[in-house]
Order: sequence, then structure tokens, then C-alpha cells
Amino acid sequence: MSNLLENLNEKQREAVLMTEGPVMAIAGAGSGKTSVLTTRIAYLIKKKNVDISNILAITFTNKAAREMKERVVNLTDHKLSEMWISTFHAFCAKILRFHIELLGYKRGFQIIDDDDVKKIIKDILKEEKPEADQKELKKIRTSISKMKNKSDIYSDDLVSNIFDEYQKYLFNNNLVDFDDLLLLTIDLFKQFPDIQKIYNDKFQYVLVDEFQDTNNVQYELVSLILGKNRNIFIVGDEDQSIYAFRGANIKNITKFREDYPDYHIVLLEENYRSTNNILKAANQIIQNNNNRIEKKLFSSKGSGESIVKYKGATERDEVEYISKKILKLTRQGYKFSDFAILYRMNNLSRMFEDNFLSKHIPYGIVGNTSFYKRREIKDFIAYLRMILSSSDFFSFERAISNPRRGIGKKTLNKIKDYMYLYDLNIFEAIDKSSEFLGKSVSNKLMLFKESIIDYRKQFDILPLNDFVDYILSDSGYLKALKKDEKFEDRYSNLLEFKSILHENQSIYTQSSKQDMLLYLLEDISLKSDENNEDYDNRVTLMTVHSAKGLEFRVVFVIGLENGIFPMIRANEANMLEEERRLMYVAVTRAKELLFLTNANVRNLYGENKHTVESLFVKEIDDELLSIEGYEAYTSRPSGFRTNGKKASSTFKVSQRTNRVLPKNVASIRQRKANLDNYQENDLNKADKIFHNKYGEGTIISLVGENCKIAFSHPHGVKIFKKDHNAIKKI
Repeated sequence: MSNLLENLNEKQREAVLMTEGPVMAIAGAGSGKTSVLTTRIAYLIKKKNVDISNILAITFTNKAAREMKERVVNLTDHKLSEMWISTFHAFCAKILRFHIELLGYKRGFQIIDDDDVKKIIKDILKEEKPEADQKELKKIRTSISKMKNKSDIYSDDLVSNIFDEYQKYLFNNNLVDFDDLLLLTIDLFKQFPDIQKIYNDKFQYVLVDEFQDTNNVQYELVSLILGKNRNIFIVGDEDQSIYAFRGANIKNITKFREDYPDYHIVLLEENYRSTNNILKAANQIIQNNNNRIEKKLFSSKGSGESIVKYKGATERDEVEYISKKILKLTRQGYKFSDFAILYRMNNLSRMFEDNFLSKHIPYGIVGNTSFYKRREIKDFIAYLRMILSSSDFFSFERAISNPRRGIGKKTLNKIKDYMYLYDLNIFEAIDKSSEFLGKSVSNKLMLFKESIIDYRKQFDILPLNDFVDYILSDSGYLKALKKDEKFEDRYSNLLEFKSILHENQSIYTQSSKQDMLLYLLEDISLKSDENNEDYDNRVTLMTVHSAKGLEFRVVFVIGLENGIFPMIRANEANMLEEERRLMYVAVTRAKELLFLTNANVRNLYGENKHTVESLFVKEIDDELLSIEGYEAYTSRPSGFRTNGKKASSTFKVSQRTNRVLPKNVASIRQRKANLDNYQENDLNKADKIFHNKYGEGTIISLVGENCKIAFSHPHGVKIFKKDHNAIKKI
């Protein structure tokens, strides 16, 4: 027994040894809950002589189930096939394979995935309401899932009718969806008590992982599996409940305490991941939530470094600071894979992609497509390319097909053949399209051509923000996009194009709008083509939701401003508490170094807005923070650390960069350069340089080792190596 328990702390041992009756382990972030679960199973087998087939352990992901099985194998030498360690859905599928015929299904039922579900509902919806769009389809799909999971009740006749038809279709075709796996198992136990008793007798000990993420149906299923048995062990943490949007019910931990009033509670508070400064910050943030089981995370790793709170004058400063910090730390021995950048909104990744590409920092985006490769961005770029060229058939083909205009592939091939046969550009071929296409199709093509000509005019006339809105509206793209189930995310990405145009307009001040657009699109193409897939060693960019369960040596939590994190909709108490739990999860991903960053002014969707610092940052005590960036040069309360620099509150606005800077710009820049160990030719987009032959110029793009520089007339745009000794940064 000593060998089995020797690596556990006192509280972990208590959770393992308390084998009888209801036990609740409240497992803080990084407190070794998987070790507790697997050691408890091994202890029951080796010391209590419980047969492995009489133990049921349920978790949420296949990955977690696989890890638990492997650990139990190492501890007990049992075979994987003997274990009942699985996800909720896998457990139910196994039960139903034996008994589903009792419910009228055939034993060889098939399980359908989410794509299959959408297709079936879509086909039924076409019959019930032919004019319904994608948005309504998504709403109905969500409604049906919520009805099944008992998290909502809908009285809408259309939803009810489609629900009935959908269930009838599944039954007639011997199909079950993921929700049905749980519901049919519950029906089986309720309708056939003798079957329920078989499993009540079989599973003498039941363990449930991540209990805070269970929904109402899962809670009911666990209760039915137990029956009169009281040997239930749950592991959970209310403070990490961040999946309410999926139906998770944080109140299930409270319900457990009510249903099992004789429960024994164990608080797992010792953290094996992070330093104490990080854990103190996490504790201070989460204590502002109500109705939670109080716990205080602590670590034996010592205090560690102070948490760095950085505010940039603009979001570009925020990105630049982080990339410089990553490069500096890699020179000190850190690997790129040691870093994670966490954000609340997907579109915040875009500027990091631009910056990392220019600095050769390998990165990967978890759970999302690179910004410039997203479908809606590629669609919009096709319109912009058409504004510049009437010969770009690839962009023409994409633009005219999004939204659909009744121009099919055969028609497009005929236009292309005609262009090549008579050596014409697209517009010239359209002018003659009535000669080789029908009148109706020709008229549609002419309308499209007139739209593109109009966009060319509007580009020169309208402010850039209005121009983006004009294309999206006039082309019909926005109207079509509203039918997409991912409308909000896609529209948010398109609005980010306002920021991109705004940034480039400030860079190409001596160029025409047409030239600015040309350089911008060329820059985007080069970035999109950049091979950046160093999977073994790369910086990870991800949303906080995606980061749950992961850990990194260094974590940057970015965009910490009210309206972004917490999101602006977090105005109700329960929603704000969910956002705070997200912040708690973000902070506790860090093992050694934690950076909390924001910007004083952020360009969001093409508009510069002064920000308000996230209330979550203000919940951290001053003595835990080291202040860098914009606020390091303003007056702060005495408790704040500013790395020994004397505070100054006198500022001016730089006319060239539109950044807010202290008056003694030169000395501060030099001081920062010395601190961050900048390289001589550490060039960035929009930097001013001096060339020995061509004079002053502006960096307009960087790709790999090359930089593109715009010089005044007559020199124009030229490309040099970044470290060319003729170039000096001003």
C-alpha cells in the first residue's frame, strides 16, 4: 500500500482511502485529480479485492478515458478490455448493444454524428418550411438538442413538429444520435427495472470525473446506475465550470450535496503546476464569485516571478511587446512550444499571425483556421482583387459565386474558354457574352461587371470603413452570410478587415489608395503562403475554452479589457461569473510566467476606441504585479512595481505613429532597447528607415528574411534583406 500511495499528498490519500459512501473531491486546477482517480481504482482492486469489472469510471473525453486506462494498467497490470472506464456516450452505447431490442430498435443500430443530424433536420425542415434559411436551421438543431438534454422546453409548433418527424426518421432507420445514447439508456433503466438492477448490482463503485460539466441528463443517468448503492466518488471544481453554453449545469454539485447529505468532502488544494504568485492571483479573482465551495490553491514551487501587467498604447504595441518577449525568452533557453497566447475572441489572433510571420516565430492556431485562410476573408479578398484587375479569373470565379448569382461552373468555363480564344480580359468577354451565352445569363454577368466598376469608384470616394460596409451590403454577401450558422464569427472577421485597411492607410501615406490596396493584397498573399507548421516547436494561439486541461511554462492572456474579456454581454450576474471562471482557467494554465496584457486604445472593426481595463485584472492585489508598458510611465499607487523606473505622467502624441508617447521619447526608447536586448535591424511593418543610397523609406511588409520598402519618387518600392548593412532603422 505504501508504494501505491507514496507519491500522493495527505489530501489525495484521504480521497483514495475513503472508499465507502458518497465522496466529493473538489479538485483545484493542477491538483492531480487524474492521479487520485486512477490510484483510487488501483487501491480498490489491489487492497480491497474489488473485481475490476465491478468498478465504473466515467469521464468526458476519449483522451481522458484513454489516459486513465493506461495509468490503471501500469498500476494493476489488468488488461484494457476488462475495464469499464469510458465517456458517458461510450458507456451507454455498450449497454444499448445488449438491450436496445427491448426498446423496439434492432441490435445493429448505427450512431450518427452531428453532420448527419444537421442533414436530416435540414431535409425535414425543407418539407415543413421551404423558405427557412441556415440561421433557422441552426436554431432548430439547438432547440432539439436542448429539449433532449432537458435544459429547455419549447412550445414552438414548428420545432415540435420537426422534433417528432426527426425522432420518427431515426427510429424507422435504426439510427441514434449522441443525445439518444443517454436518453435511451435512461428509458431502458426506467422501463425495465430488472435490467437496471443487473447494473446496480454489477457496479459496486462508481467514479465520475469533471462533475461540474455534467448536464441534467447525465446527472439522472448516474443516479439510475447507482440505484440504492451509495459508493459514488465525484471529482469536480465549480471554479472551472465554463461550458454552460453546452448545457453543463454548475448546480449539479449543489444537487449532489442535497441528494447525498452524508457525503464526505475532500479539498484538493495543492497545485503541482504553478508558482504561488500565479495561484494567489487565481484565488483573488475567483473569490469574487458567489455560491462556491471555498478553497485556496497553493504550491511548493515557491513564489516565482511577479505577474507582468502590460498595457500598450495601442493593440499593435501589445502584439509587438509579446513577440519581443517571446524572442527574448527563447534566447534564454525557452522553446517556442513553452508559450501560449490565450484570448476570448478569435479575431484577436490576426495581428499576432502578421507579426509572428514577419519575425519568423513559428505558431499554431488551435481550433481555428488562420485568419487569411478563412472562407469569408478569401471571399472578400476576391472582390478587392477584382477592383484592381479585370484579368484575374480565379478571383472573378470566387467573387461571382459568393453569393450565388445563378452562374454555374459550365458558364464560367465557357467564359474562360472565350477569353483565352480571343485574348480578352473578363470584362471584355462579358461585354460579348450574349454571343455565346443566353440573354438571361449575359444580363447577370453585366450586372456583376457594373457592380465591380462601381466598387472601384466607391473605393476612391468613401472612407475605408464605409467602403467595406458598402461592398458587403451591395454585393448581397452580407444578406447571404446571415443564413450561415457561423454568421456572428464570420461577420466579426470581415469587420476586422476595416482595421487592416485602416492600418495600411496610415502606412502608405504617400501612395494612392489603389497602390495601397495593391501592396496590401500582395502582402496577404505572401503571408497566406508562408509555411509555418513547425508542429514540434511552435507558439500556441487559442481561445480560453480550448485551453481547458492544458498547461504551458509561459502564458499571455491578451485583450484584457471590459467588453472583450469579460465580453460585453456579461452584464448579468451568472454570465459574469462564467466569464470570471474563464479568467480563472486562463490564469491557472501558466506554470512559471504569466503576462496579462491589454491596450489603452484598440482599433476594433476599423474604429479607435479608448478601453477600460478588465475588472478581472483589477481584482488582483497590486503587490503581485509588475507593471510594464504604457502604465509604467504614468503615476501609479505606491503598491505597484514598475521595475524600478520613475513614473512620469507627461505625454504627447507622435504624429507619425499616432501613438501616445512620453516627452522624453528618445531616452525611453533607448532604455527599452537596452532592457529587451533589441537587435540592430529589428524591423517591423511601418518602421521608418534610412538607406545609404535611396534616403528615407517606410517598411510596407516583411516576409521571412526580406523586407519591402517604399521610397519617395523616383525610387519607388524595393526589396532588401532585413539585415542589409545599407539599412538603418530611424
